[in-house]
Amino acid sequence: MQDKEKTREQLISELTELRQRCEGSGSSQPDLAHAEQELKKTKDFLDNIIESSLDCIIITDRSGYITRANEALLKLMDCKKEDLTGLHMAEISITEAGTYESASGEEVQIKKNPGDAISEIMFRLHTEGKIKNLENFLVRMDKKVVPVEENIVSLRDEQGNTIGAVGILRDITERKRVEKELRETKNFLENVIESSRDGIIIVNEQGYITSVNPAMENMCSFNKEALTGQHASTLTIDDENIKKNVLESMDELFTRGYCSYETKHITRAGQFIDVECNTSIIKDERGNIAAGVSIIRDVTDRKRMERQLQQAQKMEAVGTLAGGIAHDFNNILAAIIGYTEINILQGFADKIKARRNSEQVLKSAERAKELINQILTFSRQNENEKKYVQVSSAINETLKLLRATLPTTIEIQTVIETDAKVMADQIQMQQLLMNLCTNAAHAMREKGGILGIELSEVNLDAETASKYHDLSPGPFLMLTFRDTGTGIDPAVIDRVFEPFFTTKGVGEGTGMGIALAYGIVKNHGGDITVDSRPGRGTTFQILLPRAVEKTKEKAEISDSIHSGTERILFVDDEELLVDVGQKLLESLGYNVVATSSSNDALDIFRKEPESFDLVITDQTMPVISGYALATKLMEIRPDVPVILCTGFSETVSPEQAKAAGIREFVIKPVNRATIAEIIRRVLDKK
Repeated sequence: MQDKEKTREQLISELTELRQRCEGSGSSQPDLAHAEQELKKTKDFLDNIIESSLDCIIITDRSGYITRANEALLKLMDCKKEDLTGLHMAEISITEAGTYESASGEEVQIKKNPGDAISEIMFRLHTEGKIKNLENFLVRMDKKVVPVEENIVSLRDEQGNTIGAVGILRDITERKRVEKELRETKNFLENVIESSRDGIIIVNEQGYITSVNPAMENMCSFNKEALTGQHASTLTIDDENIKKNVLESMDELFTRGYCSYETKHITRAGQFIDVECNTSIIKDERGNIAAGVSIIRDVTDRKRMERQLQQAQKMEAVGTLAGGIAHDFNNILAAIIGYTEINILQGFADKIKARRNSEQVLKSAERAKELINQILTFSRQNENEKKYVQVSSAINETLKLLRATLPTTIEIQTVIETDAKVMADQIQMQQLLMNLCTNAAHAMREKGGILGIELSEVNLDAETASKYHDLSPGPFLMLTFRDTGTGIDPAVIDRVFEPFFTTKGVGEGTGMGIALAYGIVKNHGGDITVDSRPGRGTTFQILLPRAVEKTKEKAEISDSIHSGTERILFVDDEELLVDVGQKLLESLGYNVVATSSSNDALDIFRKEPESFDLVITDQTMPVISGYALATKLMEIRPDVPVILCTGFSETVSPEQAKAAGIREFVIKPVNRATIAEIIRRVLDKK
C-alpha cells in the first residue's frame, strides 16, 4: 500500500533517474557487476510501482510512440499490452470533433479540434518539460472514449534533449458524472426558482439580498438589480408591531433552522401587500450559516377574503343576537320612559323621589350606551391592534348579549378560575366566544341542555406542548366549551375546522363559524381541539398564551367636576342636543354660543375668531361635516382647539382627526363629568 501512495511527481522523478542511471552505467569494469545488480533492483522496484499503481501510467519515446503501459491503463483501455505498444498517442486520442460514445454509454460532444490539442501538448512538452492537470479523452480499442486527467513530464538526457515522456492518467468518469449531475441539479433548481409563482429571495449570512426570482420582482415592482445588495428588512413596512413579529420569527429561524410568519411588504409604488414568508437557513459543510432562502407568497387577496368572510360571520351572529338586543333595549327604554313619566306626572313635587328616578334614567341610558358600544365593537370591520384582554370579562360581555336569545331549555354554567389576560384583538376574541357559544346552542336547540364554559390557567411542559400544533412550553389560558347536544359523527369530525363545512341544514348557517374560530386561535399563537360523540355532546378546548401585563400606578380619581369660564362655540344639527349641550356647558360655568347650522357656526367664528377659546362640533351634519368645519375654522385661526363629537362615523377615525389638528375625538353620548374633564384637558394644554 505504501508504494501505491507515492505521488505522481515522485514516480516521474524515479523513472527519470532510472533512465539516466541506465544511460550512464558505463563505469569501470570492477564496478560494473555491482552497478548492474543495483540497476536490476531499482528496475524491479520501479516496475512494481508502475504495475501496482491505481493510476494509469504510459511511457512514450520522443516522437509520441508508446513504449510501455501499466496494468491500470490496459484495464482502462480494455486491451492487451501488445495492442498498445508501438501505437502513437494520436491513435488512442480523439483527433476530430464530433459525437462519441463514452465507456459509460453516454454521448460526448467534442467541439474543439482535438488534433490541434495534441500538437499543442507535444510543443509544450518540448518547451516547458511538463503539463499538469490536463483533461483529455482516451479512445479505447472498441472506439468508446474515457475522460482522463493527465500529468505529463518529458524525459531528457544529460544534454537536455527530449528522449521521451511519462504520462500519469486518472480515470475521471465518476467525477464527470457527478459534475454533470450537479449541473443538471443546478439548472433544475434555477428553472424551478425562475418559474415559481411565489417570490423567492436568497440572502447571504448577513441578510443582504444576493438574488431574487421574476415573481419577486413582479410582486414588489422592483427589478433584480435594485433589490440585489439591499438588506431584506428594507422590504418590510416601517411598523413596530410588524418588525417585532419578524424579529421574533428570526429568533425561531436561528434556533430551528426554519420559520414561517406573515408580514407586510412595501412595493415600489408605496403600496402595502400582505405576504406569507417561509424562510430556511442553508449551512456549509462546517455547519456555519452560508445563506438564507425565503419563499414569499402574496396573500393580500386571501386576507381580504378572510376579512370579508369574518365580517359576514359577524353579521350572521348579530342577526342571531337581534332578539336579545331588542329585548335589552326594550327593557332599557321601559325604565327610561317609566321613570321619566313618573317624574312628569308627579310634577317633581317630591324632590328626593324625583332625583332617585332621574338617577335610574341615567343608569338606564348608560346601559344603552354600553350595549351600543358592544354591538359596534363586534360588528366593526377593521382589525384592532392586539392589546391586553381579560378573557373572563369578554366571556361575561358575550353572555350578556347571548343570554336573552337562547331558549330557556339551555342552561349556561360558567366556571371562571382566573382573571388573567391574553394579548389579543378584542374584536376577534369576542368573535371567537360568540361563534363557539352559538355553535353549542345550535346543537341543543331541539332538546335543550347545558352549555358549560370553563376558564383556567395551565402551564405546559415540553411533553404536553408536543401534543399540540406549534405550541411551546409555557403559561397558557385554557378555555373549554362543553355542550350536551347532538354531537358530531366520527366520520366528519376531522373536517369541522374546514371553511364552509357544516352539519347544519340549508339556510341554517354559512359553515364558517368554527373555521373562523380556528383561524382566530391560530392567529393568536394558540391551538384548538375538538372531542365529540354522537348523542353525548361536543367539547372544544382552546389554549391561548397567557400574557403578563406590566403594572401601572393608578392615578388618583377626584370626585370634583371640572369647570371654567372660557367662551365655547357649540355646534350640533339636532336642536334638542344643541339645547341640552348649551345648558350642560353653562352649568359648568362656560360662556356658550350654540347653533344647529355649520354654515352659521362658520359665519359666527369668522366675525370674531379670537373671541372663542374652544369649538365643540358634531361630525355628522348636513352641508358641512364637523371634520370639514374644523378644517375651515383652523384655516381662519390655526391655533383654535376643536373637539369633534360623533355617535358613529365610518368616514373619520380618531387617527385622522388627530392628524388634521383636531385636539380630541369623542364618541357620544358622553356624560357631564367626562365632557367637563375633556374640555379642561384641551383648554389647559392650550
